[in-house]
Amino acid sequence: MRVYNVNFIVFAVLCIKTCSTTNMALPDYITACSRSDPHIDECMVDHANKALPFVLKGDAKFNLPNLLPLKVPQININSKDSLSMQFTDCELHGLESSVVTGMHVDFKEQKTTLEVDIAHLNVLANYNISGRILILPVVGQGPANITIAGGKYKYEFTFDLMRRKSGKQHVKFTWTNLEYTAKRIYLKLDNLFNGDRMLGDNMNRFLDENWKDVTDELYPSLKEAVGAIVTSIARGLFSKIPFDDLFLP
Repeated sequence: MRVYNVNFIVFAVLCIKTCSTTNMALPDYITACSRSDPHIDECMVDHANKALPFVLKGDAKFNLPNLLPLKVPQININSKDSLSMQFTDCELHGLESSVVTGMHVDFKEQKTTLEVDIAHLNVLANYNISGRILILPVVGQGPANITIAGGKYKYEFTFDLMRRKSGKQHVKFTWTNLEYTAKRIYLKLDNLFNGDRMLGDNMNRFLDENWKDVTDELYPSLKEAVGAIVTSIARGLFSKIPFDDLFLP
């Protein structure tokens, strides 16, 4: 499965201390932390949250796109060969409610952990679905509206350091993992069953009443979807950012 989605790596941007391999001055909303600081985790979280409102708005000078909203061309989700879902022209609204709650870099083991809370994330897209959700057959295509309330996201990755011709080291991802929980997820799929209103309303009611079981069944595909786009964007960012510029000696 190949998935392109959310998001969520915007938050990796929050620990950025520079966004270029040139001598360009850092923007005033980004502050560096030192590896020798015994409270470096707290430093990174504090500075990340202060930078977040500016980072989300984008900064062309530092190759940061506008993430309000985050636009994703396509998301593909498959579940145990029984369900096929495709979302296109996706827009993710609500990233401005994000709060970085934890950040840790293990410099010896070369592992990074990032924790983010998003109070209210809304996904608007066009969907195409066929197969079964839990025990019920489902088919249709049309507008989709999905809201994730009280989301908690934990993204981890390990890395190697590769030295480039410039003499500076850059991050190379060797393993990634994303976990998430939510207090509530709301799903609304319009035009199910070729526009049959009664069947569509019943299915949407079923999805709402059984949201936990539905999302649990889709969890492996959903976490892979989110993790894939997070890693994709992170690779692009870290390819431009020297490691020693991210974390001062």
